[in-house]
Amino acid sequence: MLWQKDERLDQWMSVKEKSYAIWGDEKFLESRQGRSILSFHHLDGEKLHYFHAPEPFFCRVFQPEGKGDVLILENKDTWYSIGRAVKGGDTGQIAGLAVGLLVYGEGNKITREQEGLSAFLEEMGYGKTGQKVWYAGDIDRAGVGIFYDAKRQNPALSIEPCLPLYYGMVRRARLSGQKPEMSEDRRAIGWNHDFLSYFTGSNRLLVRQVLEENRRIPQEILNYQDYMHMCKGQSC
Repeated sequence: MLWQKDERLDQWMSVKEKSYAIWGDEKFLESRQGRSILSFHHLDGEKLHYFHAPEPFFCRVFQPEGKGDVLILENKDTWYSIGRAVKGGDTGQIAGLAVGLLVYGEGNKITREQEGLSAFLEEMGYGKTGQKVWYAGDIDRAGVGIFYDAKRQNPALSIEPCLPLYYGMVRRARLSGQKPEMSEDRRAIGWNHDFLSYFTGSNRLLVRQVLEENRRIPQEILNYQDYMHMCKGQSC
């Protein structure tokens, strides 16, 4: 294709489409051998006119053209409920956050690809430098691990915990008067103690207890009614 100056070389395609056009194998270009060939011949995506297709995520756009903050949620029901509450509210905000893009992180999915979330947000028009990206998930070892793995996999993003949601979860757990349930997930043995720095006083004590004893406070401890109050600037 190079020597015959095949017109397909100058046509933009996804990486797998370009790989199939050249080798008849959609996976070859991203394989170890394919990357070696590109390196040896000093070729890259710009020269071969291909682009990578980042992992897609379910999302809702509330403010177009990259405006507003990005809010990523670990669990599906919470994503639906907050989306419904923001859509039905008058301000387009929840707990003071102006939500531009609401992303369903699907548990560990946001941690699978190096810079996969960064590429997706850029594709959606929300990858600007300084874009505020908030995350909220279950308060358990697995949920804390997802948060820090997402930060590590996407160093260009300033991902921070959505504290109004986390504080609401902790407050509801304290008001219940019961110990948070034990976690059935035994995969995450350790946890990042830096997570405690986001909490103060009795809230920090409860979060510490939950994580040290391998308990959990699920996102579903808050519900649609709570989110409607939060969209009105009220506490849940």
